[in-house]
Parts: sequence; structure tokens; C-alpha cells
Amino acid sequence: MNLFGKKRLKETEKVMEQYVVRLYRGLGTSLAGRLVYTGITPNEITLVGFIFVLIACFFFTRGTHI
Repeated sequence: MNLFGKKRLKETEKVMEQYVVRLYRGLGTSLAGRLVYTGITPNEITLVGFIFVLIACFFFTRGTHI
């Protein structure tokens, strides 16, 4: 890959990173605004996320190969 191709790839990565940051920042802000008055702590959110990961791991290990 020549220098021009690397530069163009780096610019493309910057643009994609900006889209991802905007998406997650918007989702995170929206979710935080809804949860701020519920009394749910960040540790509880982390625990629920961890439980979902464990469930996903269970189903992943039980999957079949086609």
C-alpha cells in the first residue's frame, strides 16, 4: 500500500470513529438521563451486564456447528 492509500485509510478511520463516538455518546446520554432518578447504581448496571455476558457465553458454548 502506498503512502496515499495509508493516508486515505487513516482519514476513513477518523470519520468512522467520529460516527461511533457520536452514536454511543447519544445512546449513553439518553440512557443515563432515564436512569438518573431510578436509584439504580452503576455497580448494578455492571452486574446486569455481566449476567448477560454469562448467559451469552452459555448459549455460545451450546451452539452447534453447521
